[in-house]
Amino acid sequence: MNFIHSFATLILFIFSIYSAYIPLKNIITKINTGLKFTNKNSLLNRSWLVVEMVFLQRRLFQDRVYGVMHAFFLYGFLILSIGHLELLFYGLTIFLEDYDKIPFLYSNLSFIPTNLIYVYNISQDLFAFFVTVVSIYALYRRIILQYKRLMPRSQDAEIILWFIIALYISFFLFTSLEICLNEYPILQSHPNWLWLYPFSSALACFFIKVCSYSVIFYMNKVAYFVHLAIFLGFACYVPRSKHMHLIFAGPNIFFSDIEDSSIEKLSNIDFEKDETYGINSSSSFTWKDLLNSFACTECGRCNDVCPAHLTGKPLHPKMVLHDIKINLMSGKDTLINTTGNKIDGEVSIDEIWACTTCGACAEVCPVLIDSVPSSLIEMRRHLVLTEANFYPKELNSAFKAMENQNNPWGIGNDKRADWANDLNVPLLSEKNTDIEYLLFVGCASSTDEKAIKSLKKFVQILNNAGISFAILGVKENCCGDPARRMGNEYLYEVLVQKNMDNFKKLNVKNILTTCPHCYNQLKNEYKSFGGNFNVKHHAEFILELIKSNKISLNDSKSDLKSSVHTFHDPCYMGRYNRDYTSSRSILKSLSIDISEMALNKEKSFCCGAGGGRMFMEEDASSRVNKERIRQAKNVNANTIVTSCPFCKTMLADGLTDETIDIKDVVDLVSENIK
Repeated sequence: MNFIHSFATLILFIFSIYSAYIPLKNIITKINTGLKFTNKNSLLNRSWLVVEMVFLQRRLFQDRVYGVMHAFFLYGFLILSIGHLELLFYGLTIFLEDYDKIPFLYSNLSFIPTNLIYVYNISQDLFAFFVTVVSIYALYRRIILQYKRLMPRSQDAEIILWFIIALYISFFLFTSLEICLNEYPILQSHPNWLWLYPFSSALACFFIKVCSYSVIFYMNKVAYFVHLAIFLGFACYVPRSKHMHLIFAGPNIFFSDIEDSSIEKLSNIDFEKDETYGINSSSSFTWKDLLNSFACTECGRCNDVCPAHLTGKPLHPKMVLHDIKINLMSGKDTLINTTGNKIDGEVSIDEIWACTTCGACAEVCPVLIDSVPSSLIEMRRHLVLTEANFYPKELNSAFKAMENQNNPWGIGNDKRADWANDLNVPLLSEKNTDIEYLLFVGCASSTDEKAIKSLKKFVQILNNAGISFAILGVKENCCGDPARRMGNEYLYEVLVQKNMDNFKKLNVKNILTTCPHCYNQLKNEYKSFGGNFNVKHHAEFILELIKSNKISLNDSKSDLKSSVHTFHDPCYMGRYNRDYTSSRSILKSLSIDISEMALNKEKSFCCGAGGGRMFMEEDASSRVNKERIRQAKNVNANTIVTSCPFCKTMLADGLTDETIDIKDVVDLVSENIK
């Protein structure tokens, strides 16, 4: 009987290993078809990321209820897996009893202290109970409460939860029957509760009362194989389910290239060698992008924070990852769906063009998936550069304007420095290259009336502080950010090259700018074109001036103190460059208290301008900027402060009345400078 038991266990084990290996091998093979990816993080940093995100679950605990639930799942899985290994080796070695040998059990290993065995036994019982309760509650959340983030209901996720419940019900059956067999004479005469097995022993007391020894013996054998089959079946099912993140989440975190930003950097195109541009096939992504799609837990946190999704647009970041994964596994030739009929494994053009590239999805992802904004931009590149079709036609005017007038609004390039006519701002030229800072004005600040007013105030502050600076005037070109985010990489590189030629000719080293998009370009993305500049955003620089006493501020005016201020974080200053403090510190210096919106700092809500969305049409009934205004009204704000000309314009356009003022942080400094 024992030999049959061991043989049956071995057959089940070999079958499960083979059954799990085949899909896992197929997935890894598919991932390896991706393009080269090089991680720049050190081994120590990557290892700490795994500890922080997997074992300490830093991002998961941002949702406390789910964080606690997942902690039980994770640590329950780790602790109970120790027991499942014992169960497996016990079944494989039980045949030794036929030869008067002892089968494998932890309690039979002489080098393990007895007290540790006690801890092990009670941990198995307690965690099996708690994981079962948490699994039942998780099903309740999905089936009865139907949490929005978990909708539509996932059959796959529910199967996993039923698997877990069945696994630990069978665990209690087997363990309680095992207790009955081992303690039968004692329990038959004195059925006692055992503190080492708080739940299993209670069930054992029941079985000992109603079942004979022989019935318990055969029930124990059946319970063992039912429990083992469920456990091994779970292992076979995982590589075929969304829970493959159990396998791929750790490696995905380990290979993440997170430095100052949680958003994947965009790649450059080699226009001399490449025949097609952008991506229309999952196999054209890097292997790390493909790994991202398999590491996705499908938790829906990205959908919960996506401004496009929350304002009724068709974009679901979670679904983009799902479609990339399905596209890869099915071997489809195309990834982009241009028919208008959504197909599993294809990303629709409406999804592609809805993204504001704010990066909120990457910020909340518990497994550090950072590729959704960049993958959508790659698809935009394909539509704009390769297909030359299926993109919002209003972009043509922006592209043409950037090409001919070096700004997306089409304002004559000869008027780019008109804003400075009455300010006597010097022009940077080969004759005055000893000037300390280049003030890179940007398109919005040189053409938009609201932004020009703030720019002029910044110039006055620089003069007040005695800062040596100059502008390029009509020689300045768009930094290229709108072109790149809208998929026109060729136009982007043309604009970059024009600026880089000027910078090199004039020996530019230090740059000031009032636009976070320009800031991000000049500081980060120009590096791949040879740019290595010391770039300061105006809020960052003003704070330095205040701290070094180069400018002095009056006490905040009484009307400012009585006004309710809230701060809107620009995405390209916050999530892209991790600066959430400069502007807030300036407001603190002005003795202005901030009534923070519910969505602030890392959780901030986009204004709707990013990703070139400022130049695209949007459903007026569900505009992103109107939603942000609503959030400001929820804290009774009558002044919204920001530090981005795009945000300032978008928020102003989102107003339905004049009860809220939109100000740049520089406006408040200018009004209160001595």
